[in-house]
Amino acid sequence: MRVVFDGTAASFLLDPWSLIALLPLVWWLTHRLVLKKPSRIILPFIAIALFAIVTGIQLWDIMRIRQMVSSGEGLQVSRGVITNSWLIATRSRDMTKSSIAYKTATGEGFDLGEERFRWSHGDNYSAATFANSGTRRLDLAIGTPVEVTWFTDAAANDQRRIVRLAVGDAAGQ
Repeated sequence: MRVVFDGTAASFLLDPWSLIALLPLVWWLTHRLVLKKPSRIILPFIAIALFAIVTGIQLWDIMRIRQMVSSGEGLQVSRGVITNSWLIATRSRDMTKSSIAYKTATGEGFDLGEERFRWSHGDNYSAATFANSGTRRLDLAIGTPVEVTWFTDAAANDQRRIVRLAVGDAAGQ
């Protein structure tokens, strides 16, 4: 078995996506300094507050998962062969607005006997739990042996979140 995901290795560095929260600050600075137009002072405070909230949630999640792994409290380990695997992408149009925009939601997961592990892309609090969103996506095919270290997260509606994932080959490595 080879470890393909280890949540304890998640970095405390800023997630590039959290920088989106600073866009109101960039807009305000451009409006105020470049265009020399008056603008409301509330935008920088909103941007900094959003950034602090997003970054704070990510850091909180990484720290609590590291603490959980070091103590072992609440973690469970499941071993076996994948009996079912799925990737479902649904696309829907927002009919409340007069736009042509579509929203795509992607759900993915696998069954390990009677245990079900699932996640939605972009739905994790931090990079400390598995969401198969890395640069090289994993193909979790039926018949693949896996070892999953996971916990039931009360902060995520009692969803199972994977902290460590080890995968073998179909031949039973």
